[in-house]
Amino acid sequence: MKSQIKDGKTYRKLRKHGASKENAARIANAAAGSSRKQVASKGGHGGTYDDWSKSDLLKRAKEIGSRGGRR
Repeated sequence: MKSQIKDGKTYRKLRKHGASKENAARIANAAAGSSRKQVASKGGHGGTYDDWSKSDLLKRAKEIGSRGGRR
């Protein structure tokens, strides 16, 4: 079953900028169902890294596979 894209312009723009077909379709359809501003404002809010301790930062870097900035 092929899904329908409800906002073709947004879908094409997202694809042009490298979004996967699935992700672009999901965002375009969500934007068509409500305002784009509402869709963009969804998601969590994180604190700044200034609030993290050094050990927390190192632990998070290890989790995501970052090697750090020391050279």
